[in-house]
Amino acid sequence: IDHFEREFGAERVRPLVEQVKQELRGPFHFFDAIYCINLDRETGRWESVMRQAKALGIDHRIRRFSAIETPHSHHIGCALSHRAIVAEAKWLGLQNVLTLEDDVLFSIQTAEVLAQSLAELAGREWQLLYLGGHRWGQTFPSVPGCRFLQIAHGLTCLHAVAFHHGVYDRILAEVPATPTAVARWLQVEHGLDQYLGRRFTGISLVTCPSIATQPPLLPQESPSFEPLPVTE
Repeated sequence: IDHFEREFGAERVRPLVEQVKQELRGPFHFFDAIYCINLDRETGRWESVMRQAKALGIDHRIRRFSAIETPHSHHIGCALSHRAIVAEAKWLGLQNVLTLEDDVLFSIQTAEVLAQSLAELAGREWQLLYLGGHRWGQTFPSVPGCRFLQIAHGLTCLHAVAFHHGVYDRILAEVPATPTAVARWLQVEHGLDQYLGRRFTGISLVTCPSIATQPPLLPQESPSFEPLPVTE
């Protein structure tokens, strides 16, 4: 820091240093990478994600993934897009990766609840960590000894889910890599979210309360769920 302050001036360097320190203090530093799946034509959704990310102090960390568009069935493109991110995470050697979909809505409690959830996650075995999802009216049991983590059973929707490196190989082996093959695969699995909800039961966890949702899921959320305020 001293070196760069001498080279470029403290007035330029100190704001950057403070930004890094703030990131290190924040809970999202836990994730090796944060991707957002976004169709090229959905510029409004991308801008919404980035406004929320800026409010959370992570806008510089979001990696946009150009969604694979499959007009015949969006479920095919969804599966292929998530699979491609998992493949890239493996290739990059990432310990975990958080994937977002571009209609995600974060809660005003996101930073606080995520920090508490990750503190409880430390040292525990996990494969998927959902920041929210469609619960289908279910009440999930708490992880033993935890207040902010629950064990997810049959949770669907993938608007905010983290993948542990331990699941990369299995997902890449079981989820096909081409549209035609995925179309056939979906005849059995029906959706990537349903496949994950069924196949990874037991060590799939979800934050409690949910801190991320989608507009259609807002009616199922707790009355305490308040969307993150953002500025245009």
